[in-house]
Amino acid sequence: MTAATSLENTMKTRNSRLFLACALALAGAAALPAAAQKLNISTDPLGTGVSSIKPNVMFILDDSGSMASDYMPDYINDSHNPPSTTAGCFDNGDDGDSGGGSNIGGAPNACIAGDPPYMSSDFNTIYYNPALRYRPAMNADGTEMPVQNSATTTGWTAVRTNPYQNVTTTNIVTGYQDRVWCANQADAATSGTCRQNSGYNFPNAAFPYGDDAGGSTKYIAVSPYHYRMQTRQFCSDAARTICVSGSAINPSVHIFPAAEFCRDSELTDCVAGAAVTAAHTFSGVRWCNNANHQEDSILTIPRVNYCQRKKIGAFIHAKHIGLTVNGTVPARQAEGNIQVQSIDPAGGSITGITIGVTQVLSGPVAIAGGAPISTVAGQIVTAINSGPASGTYVAAQSGANVVVTSVATGTTENGKAITVNAT
Repeated sequence: MTAATSLENTMKTRNSRLFLACALALAGAAALPAAAQKLNISTDPLGTGVSSIKPNVMFILDDSGSMASDYMPDYINDSHNPPSTTAGCFDNGDDGDSGGGSNIGGAPNACIAGDPPYMSSDFNTIYYNPALRYRPAMNADGTEMPVQNSATTTGWTAVRTNPYQNVTTTNIVTGYQDRVWCANQADAATSGTCRQNSGYNFPNAAFPYGDDAGGSTKYIAVSPYHYRMQTRQFCSDAARTICVSGSAINPSVHIFPAAEFCRDSELTDCVAGAAVTAAHTFSGVRWCNNANHQEDSILTIPRVNYCQRKKIGAFIHAKHIGLTVNGTVPARQAEGNIQVQSIDPAGGSITGITIGVTQVLSGPVAIAGGAPISTVAGQIVTAINSGPASGTYVAAQSGANVVVTSVATGTTENGKAITVNAT
């Protein structure tokens, strides 16, 4: 066979294969429909036995009890039952789980509305987060429903409780609930013997009760609020160079608090005080694998992870609760109370407030007509704390109450009258 003949035969063989491949491809194409069929959308309800909907779409409605919850994850209101579940809020004096009375050294309590962790997006992930932009719900045509701002809600007094039904509204200026903690279970929530949290300071030994004698939680009506959460350590020096946490804390030595910051988003490598560097940019709620919230020394190599961001496995103990240590309650400072009960529709001004013979205002405080009583209470607090006696008396707000405390301890202030002059 010549070289030319060999080449000719080879080319014929390849062309035959190419023709066969084309023929098969055309045969396959001829078997396909000329155009796609239209999709028939069934009008039968999904729940009927005669539904003709093809089984390629799943439509799931969750009607479980958790759909009515205003918290997430589920462990937010866990009871304290280790090792299966552990609670995430301070113990109070109502449950009597540590000797009865007003003792707050028992097991942690389940968190409920009004507890600072519950009212924080750092802990309760569906609570209001100020870092997010919440867009309105959508109409059926894809347009947005009306924005719930001050203009569309009459100054926040008629905010929709259900964005899809413009039926029920609520006044969040004066109708938002906050827990209070009282000296006695019998104390009224609006009395001067109860306190709100501004930080996570209550319940404490002086104000341990959050329920009444019947077990109902005490709430007062306030404006909306939210907390941000961060764990901390305690240091033995003002420069915060030696800081510890958990059972390593000596209450008589480690008296300087310092916020914790971490080098990783999982919150496993954290320090406080002078040890914080530019690399420590993460913070938040941490869970430890031991009830004492004790962490390994940062000098240990390799370092053992005792606390982290996720509540999983053995990491079930909330570090933000800390440990209760028995001690002596310090001498209480003398207190007085101013309660705002009503506001003149025409407005007016507070011309002076005296404690004994001491004037505590720098000048008149203008009150707008119809202002919420909690707003006026806040104005009084600001005026006292910036007034000429700010070094002698400190004011704090609890709803409609202005609690005035003497800076000095002891009983020298007892019996002094608080006089408020207004026009």
